[in-house]
Amino acid sequence: MPSWIGHLNKRKTTIGILIVSFFVVVFLFGVQDVGAVDQFGVDQVDETIELTGTDIRLVVARIIRVALTLLGIIAISLVIYGGAIIMTSAGNEARVLQGKKVLINAAIGLAIIFSSLAITQFIIVRLGGAVSGRPGITAVRPPGTESFRASGSLGRVVRDHYPLRRQTDVKRNTKIVVSFVEAIDQESIINDTNGNGIFGDCLENQDPFSWEIHCDHLNTEAVQITVLTDEEENNQEAIRGAALTT
Repeated sequence: MPSWIGHLNKRKTTIGILIVSFFVVVFLFGVQDVGAVDQFGVDQVDETIELTGTDIRLVVARIIRVALTLLGIIAISLVIYGGAIIMTSAGNEARVLQGKKVLINAAIGLAIIFSSLAITQFIIVRLGGAVSGRPGITAVRPPGTESFRASGSLGRVVRDHYPLRRQTDVKRNTKIVVSFVEAIDQESIINDTNGNGIFGDCLENQDPFSWEIHCDHLNTEAVQITVLTDEEENNQEAIRGAALTT
């Protein structure tokens, strides 16, 4: 084998290792969850009991996807390596056959990886449906934009809201989301309960933490959220709650 081919193979091996290392760093350390900012002052409690707020299914899915991604990078590297062997064979039939074997094995590996990813995704989706109900049948998804279009049921102020009117089987601690047609003055619907001059936030690093003291409250005179029943539809007291803005 000529010496320049040996140097070329070493250089390709080094480049392949650097590429794989780069993707490992990106996938393991470059992804940060949205909403990681502590708005309710519970980070201290979370650190004390050492629990994670991420669904275990998402954790398993991320681990499997990262593993399959790394395998895919290796398979792609093998494809490049096999092509390089063929291109640098200089008519050597043994080198051409070696390159073809590498390409065939890499193609089989990619097919297995894609199949594994599809099966994993299917299982994760089915597990999610088994826990919360199949979307569109037993579980109700949060509405998108203008789900009441042309109905006139919400007037000209509110565009959309979740949970839906008279919706049942809503999980506890579900966030109530209201979308307005036009921008709303925060001071008109939020009381600066914590007194820091900012409407729609909670004081950080409070020990012990209490949302009634350290979070701004919804102005129940401007916005009233009630639990309605068939017997007492108009006699329910407005629900108090923290009001946070994004």
